Amino acid sequence: MKLNPVDWLDLNRLNYVYLTEIGEPKDNVLELIIEQAPASDFREEIEALGISPDEPVGAGELLETYRIEFANYIAYAIRDESFARNDTLETYEGTLARLYRESKFLEYVDSTSTGLRTKDALQHYGLLCLEHVVEVVSTDTPNITLLEER
Repeated sequence: MKLNPVDWLDLNRLNYVYLTEIGEPKDNVLELIIEQAPASDFREEIEALGISPDEPVGAGELLETYRIEFANYIAYAIRDESFARNDTLETYEGTLARLYRESKFLEYVDSTSTGLRTKDALQHYGLLCLEHVVEVVSTDTPNITLLEER
């Protein structure tokens, strides 16, 4: 198995991903498995662009699978993509993989916490997957590993 460490914001080079697994292998450890979505999953979008679906863009490319581990998360939430909305008052960097500076979820976690750490130490990570939106607040940077290309 090929293991290559990846930076959170580097995930933004991917166009679309699926959340395929979520679990807590140990207490307060969150593990996510995401898979790059193939171009063939976007047949209608490809046809709307006037591109032949018989020759979809990127059809021959290798697709990547990643393991994302938050070694000590504080809170996380997963929402159905259809019910998630963007708030124009939130500030973040990234598109698919977001690192928030200000967000309602971060405010919620901060306001309902025990106060043992400062808000500045918290990081809010957002991951916009097909069908799911994942929000994680942690004091630690996630460990991201490229598992395989298929």
